[in-house]
Parts: sequence; C-alpha cells; structure tokens
Amino acid sequence: MTDFLTKDFKQANPEFLSFLQKPIWSKLKAVQNKQVYNVNWNVGGPIGANRIIDDLFKYLVKMP
Repeated sequence: MTDFLTKDFKQANPEFLSFLQKPIWSKLKAVQNKQVYNVNWNVGGPIGANRIIDDLFKYLVKMP
C-alpha cells in the first residue's frame, strides 16, 4: 500500500509511515479496496485550499 510513496520520502520520514505497520491500517475498507490516494496539500492560503478541493473532487466525485 505504500507504492505511491517515494523511496526518498520513506527514508526521510520513517516515523511518519509507522502507522502503515499497525494491524488496524490493513483493516480499513479504503486500504482493502485500494482507495488510498497520495495528495500534495502542503501549500497554504487560497492556492492550497483550491488544491484540496481539486483533489477531493478528483477522488470522491464519480463522473459519468
């Protein structure tokens, strides 16, 4: 489930990823259904808000 995370990120933030080793992580329906997405929300202000809205729309709204 960590395929979307880069090797550099994993090495730089090992404590951040420790939750992936917890048993409860694999029990989450989103994880089991491969519905876990990597998003980049580290920009503040209106640009960051728009990025969050864009990502939520992209992953949560089904388009015909």
